[in-house]
Amino acid sequence: MAVFTGSPTSGPVYANQISVNLGRSENVEGAMQFARLGVYTHAAGAGTGEINLVTLPAGRIIILPLECQIITSQFATGAKFDIGTRAFTNEDGTVVAEAPVRYVTDSAAGGGPLNTTFNGAARVEVLDSQEGVTIYMTVDTGNIEDGDTIDGWCRYVRLR
Repeated sequence: MAVFTGSPTSGPVYANQISVNLGRSENVEGAMQFARLGVYTHAAGAGTGEINLVTLPAGRIIILPLECQIITSQFATGAKFDIGTRAFTNEDGTVVAEAPVRYVTDSAAGGGPLNTTFNGAARVEVLDSQEGVTIYMTVDTGNIEDGDTIDGWCRYVRLR
């Protein structure tokens, strides 16, 4: 199976965030927030690869995996995907390695449309970043094909 053209591609929310400052806003400290993924319609050719979905804000946040939702159309037969985080820098300057299966591991989207939460076994942890944390999907088995869609949201608590 081939890697789709331009991997990683970008979902609509992530693409809009590239030029926006995601700095801290103290007026939302302690607030539960949603980051909408926006409907991503695949148009990079059939294959495997990565899709940047959304970047959560800088500072300390806690992602609530069971309150995060991923909704897909039916991908090619046998298609599976993971959801994780790109590498980021903690506020103290240490680098946190990319974690491609932090929230979803081998979820099957090839058997039909999928509407599920992130993995319930995923750790509820504080993510502490200078630049924000990017959530991304890796289609690593089977294919995502042109016209396939991804949508959903990520719920998190902003600590500071």
